[in-house]
Amino acid sequence: MPAEFLLLATILERLLEKAGGPHGKAPRERFDDAAWVGYRLAETLPFDNRERQHLLQLGDPLDRLGQLMHYLPRFQNA
Repeated sequence: MPAEFLLLATILERLLEKAGGPHGKAPRERFDDAAWVGYRLAETLPFDNRERQHLLQLGDPLDRLGQLMHYLPRFQNA
């Protein structure tokens, strides 16, 4: 996980701790996996279906994380 995306891993970890479910007790090393973090955030955050599909179809995990960073400000007051 590149340093510029560590915030996304932290956000995901906190979201999953609160939500529970199958990923709620994911091992710490999962949060170091750029692909896993990107997919879980694309699944978890309240995107419309078109945006979610776009994120999930991106082939490069770092592109996905970059897009998620771009979308992040919209969730700051949510």
